[in-house]
Order: sequence, then C-alpha cells, then structure tokens
Amino acid sequence: MKNEVLEINIYDRASINRAVNRIEKIKQRIQNIDTYIQQLADIGVAVAEEAFTGALTNPDFTEGVEVEAIPTDNGYTITASGSEVAFIEFGTGVFYNGSESYPGTRPAGIVGIGEYGKGHGKNPEWWTGDHITHGHYRSAGMYSAQKAMVEQAINIIEEIFND
Repeated sequence: MKNEVLEINIYDRASINRAVNRIEKIKQRIQNIDTYIQQLADIGVAVAEEAFTGALTNPDFTEGVEVEAIPTDNGYTITASGSEVAFIEFGTGVFYNGSESYPGTRPAGIVGIGEYGKGHGKNPEWWTGDHITHGHYRSAGMYSAQKAMVEQAINIIEEIFND
C-alpha cells in the first residue's frame, strides 16, 4: 500500500471535492467487507483442504480431516478436525521431517517430531502394530491457510484504499 498525503486547501473547492470523492470511494469499498471476509474464509478452507487431502494418501491415517469455516461475531474461524489432524498438520517421524520441519510455532500441547507416545518417531522407521512406518511429512495445512489468508488480506486492503 502506498503512503500518500491527502491535502485539502480550504480555499480550493476542487481539492475539497476531490477529497470527498476519494472518501466516498473508500466508503463504498468498505461496505463490501463482509464479502471480502467470506472470500478470505473460502481461501483458508480451500488451502487447508488441499494440504490435508494430499496427506491422507498415507495408509497410517485411517480417517479424513474435515475443514470448515465457522461463522463468528467478528468473521470466521477456520477449523480442521479428525482423529489424526495434529499428526497430519505437524508431521510424524524424523524420516520425512528431520528433527523439526514445521514452519510455524507449535501450539501448547503439540510436541516436537519423535516426542509423542513412546518416542518411536525419533527412529527412521518403527512398527505400528500393523506395519512398519516412516511416519509422515507435515502438511502444514492450517499454517498454509493462515499465510494465504494474510497475503490475500493485504491485497484486499490495497484494493480498498488505492485507486
């Protein structure tokens, strides 16, 4: 977004009219804010769903992940749910992830690679009871969704305030 100074010469009716017209344009664009917020939520859901869908090809994951935008008083909350959602988001095992491959900060209660359970994920492979696994790469679906929504929000703000 460009920095600009809006000057009004109180003796110049044309400059006052230009300022009023610019403010009216911005006001009209802001009135569409609900549409912009819905667009951001749709982007977040689409990006997260794509990341989780790709991860679900791993036979270790037996259930899908449901991603949805839940309306709130101030917009939407994007949620991902499923019994393996944390494993898919943050990754399991050092084979695919090294000691730490998640690009963001892990929330409280989400341990690092190889620390969950009995710590088998610190090995390149381990027995799950049904088969040997290497774990799974992290999808970072929610992280990617957040990043995509922030990038698009910046574009929306520039669209609203720039001519």
